[in-house]
Amino acid sequence: MPTTMGTSLPPVTPRPGSRGGMYPLEAPQDRGSDHPFDTPFSIMQTMQAELIKLREDLRIEMHERKTEVAALKNEIQELREVIRRDELKQQGDADRLTNTIKDLQKKEDNDWRTTRRDMEADFAKRTTCVEHSALSSRVDDNTAEIQKCRDDTFKTIKELQERIDANSQGDNEFAQSMQKELLEQRSRLDKNAENDQIFEETVVAQLRMAGHLLQAAGVKERIPESSAGGAKLPASAASGGTMVPAAAPRK
Repeated sequence: MPTTMGTSLPPVTPRPGSRGGMYPLEAPQDRGSDHPFDTPFSIMQTMQAELIKLREDLRIEMHERKTEVAALKNEIQELREVIRRDELKQQGDADRLTNTIKDLQKKEDNDWRTTRRDMEADFAKRTTCVEHSALSSRVDDNTAEIQKCRDDTFKTIKELQERIDANSQGDNEFAQSMQKELLEQRSRLDKNAENDQIFEETVVAQLRMAGHLLQAAGVKERIPESSAGGAKLPASAASGGTMVPAAAPRK
């Protein structure tokens, strides 16, 4: 049977001193004889070579992973150190803030106590009554002054009200007098208009009468003038005819 890898199997009995599976088995020196296990031996030899390669790759991968793990450990250690320093710094800041707040609170309490004590002392000083009679006299004086101001205010208001009423009354009287005067003027105007109408009617009637008389006198004088060649006007015609009465005077 021909072999695929060009090698043949070793003898069935193992050689003394061989290490087993660390290295591939050596092929026999006799190349001319065929062995029935050449093909399985070739497959096992290929598998053994692949296994050795895989072991080498695994060793390299493990070395790389050990390096990465060491780098990660160093980085974690550095981060832990940074975090520890930050914690210490924050703890110091918190302690300082706490102490500052406590000091400020103590100061505010002391200021409040001092201010309250001063206010109480000032209030007690202002409200302390040394002599009751002097206080009563001062209260009575203040009451009398307030009453006087109240009376003066009422008096001023009363005077103003009286003035307002007087002005209102005077305005009413003035309005009534003006209304009365206007009525009188209106009646006078109506009377004058009536007199003018009477005067107009009287004068127009007299003028018409005078015109008729003059016309009649002229017709009578034409007849003697036509016969005598003209004659003098009669005394009545020369004097202007009938006298016109005077018109009634206006009021």
